[in-house]
Amino acid sequence: MDPTFIEEHGAIVPDSAYFPSVQFRGDRWDFTHLRPFAMTRVLGSGVKVDVVVFFSCHCFTHKLRDDDRDGADIPEGEFWVDDEGDERVLDEIRYKLSAALPEIIRNFDKGHVRVMTPWQDPRTRRVHKESFFKVAVPKPDGTTDDYVLFFSLDKDRERKRRFILRVKSAYPMAAWTRKMNDAKKVNFLILLNAKNEGREIRR
Repeated sequence: MDPTFIEEHGAIVPDSAYFPSVQFRGDRWDFTHLRPFAMTRVLGSGVKVDVVVFFSCHCFTHKLRDDDRDGADIPEGEFWVDDEGDERVLDEIRYKLSAALPEIIRNFDKGHVRVMTPWQDPRTRRVHKESFFKVAVPKPDGTTDDYVLFFSLDKDRERKRRFILRVKSAYPMAAWTRKMNDAKKVNFLILLNAKNEGREIRR
């Protein structure tokens, strides 16, 4: 890990964002590509801001109930517990696609992200303010799916001009949800500027 990153930003990154390597069906999965990192962006006003990026294990696991196998048939080594205590399963497709995540995020400002309206989780009662970004992923039959990454972007309460971008999940999708279809398209720098000024992006 970059000692400069640790000194500058390490205190705001949770321990759960550092993933130990695992063995998956004889292959070693290394997660160095998903290490937290920081990038500097310049807003329209000329203000420089730091964006600290880290990832959730949802980028390489799926829900237990979404697995084709009965829970008893899943090898113990394929289970993973996320930072909310939910048991998940290692996902080979998500893991392979996750290799592109850092580069995708570093190029956010060259395209558009989509901002969804806030929604409340009925289980935890937490209000989520998520955005997402998609790229096309080719399939063997010549068609494509959207590889969609969902992220939150928040101002750091401890330091001015620093933002926390947490990639909450990333996976291929054949079809969008209604909430995603209703999301507003906006340049990432415009979203950053709105967050810096304490404004919400409105549809």
